[in-house]
Amino acid sequence: MPNLAYRKTISLLVIWFFLFTSNGYSTPTLYKSNNTLRPPIGGLPTRGGNVLEEEGEVILKNDSHEVKKLSRQGYTVYHLTDLRSGSSFEIVPERGAGVISFKVGGREFLLPSDDLNKSLRGIPFMSPPNRVRGEKITIHGQEFDLSEIDEISDDGKGNSIHGPLRGMAWELDGIDSDEQGITVECSIDLSGTRLGKIFGQAKYTLIYTLKGNKLSKTVRIVNNDNKPIDVGCAWHDWINAEDVSGWQAVLPASEYCVTEGLLPTGEVRPVQEIGLEQGKAIGLAGQAGVFDHVLTGLESDDGWVTSVLSHREENIRVIFRQDGRYLKYIVFFIHEDGRSICVEAQSCFTDAHNLKAQGIASDLITIKQGKTIEVSSDIEIEIKKPNAPLDLNQAPAQDI
Repeated sequence: MPNLAYRKTISLLVIWFFLFTSNGYSTPTLYKSNNTLRPPIGGLPTRGGNVLEEEGEVILKNDSHEVKKLSRQGYTVYHLTDLRSGSSFEIVPERGAGVISFKVGGREFLLPSDDLNKSLRGIPFMSPPNRVRGEKITIHGQEFDLSEIDEISDDGKGNSIHGPLRGMAWELDGIDSDEQGITVECSIDLSGTRLGKIFGQAKYTLIYTLKGNKLSKTVRIVNNDNKPIDVGCAWHDWINAEDVSGWQAVLPASEYCVTEGLLPTGEVRPVQEIGLEQGKAIGLAGQAGVFDHVLTGLESDDGWVTSVLSHREENIRVIFRQDGRYLKYIVFFIHEDGRSICVEAQSCFTDAHNLKAQGIASDLITIKQGKTIEVSSDIEIEIKKPNAPLDLNQAPAQDI
């Protein structure tokens, strides 16, 4: 019979094993390599190494965060939750790595997509953003016909709109949980592709992090081409206003871009001409279908630009921040049905490549061969207690 010391050793090993395997995680932390989150070979494993395919299965959980893998319309959807705040968001890697839900306090703050096959609302990422005149784009002196590209849609008026990336399948690179929040990374590489020959041989990585009631968004763009490339990008935040009449907006723009048929002339004018005032709250009652403007001349604080939507009766503020070094424009759009408001962080003029080809400054981002840039914005929700004062012009604390 084993002696007492031997039995104590075995008991301690058994206790240590159960403590280790019951530490609150149902999935091991995904591997990191050169600051890029990467899943082990075989996808997202359980601790035993099996890939979980069941709908609604929890694939990561600890004291702070939970991740569920869902299936909708044949697409894999990842539902990520900050357990301490109760906030959550959902992302669909196979559909442009678009964010389709952002909930705070049990309320859905993004206008949902009725059909993932037809439209992407929520927060799609777009490059190049907005419209391209006549579906023809000139890049480095060469003209391309975008009507021949299946991945690019038109606006119904003969113009391409929002580029190819918003509907394409991206790769899930990994999900991680740490003190900075719950993070998901997705990527798409245009190197060696037909699209790469047009827009540049580049790899795009989208990084979304939820911490508390703030969703941070970053795109990392690596130029793998043998020459500099010009890029433009935007996040199209569709806010679920339900009824715009109760909302107000504070926008940091002093100018708007003059357009004809939503295409730019290259001229900018003071925002007072369209009923805005830089940094001052304006009521949105009666404004459904009125605003679809590209704004610029953005006021920044330490390089960051802040816009705010507020609902006084519900004591809600939706705060948008964008990196003013790259995101020099805001598209302010109120849908004609009065249900949604868009505050879109955008890096360049609409139809920017064609404007540049005409010698008009358009703020495209030039990335040198072999170089990398990162462009960031975020959205944060503040819900105050009933009867608490709500200062519509108050700037939020900068903690980026």
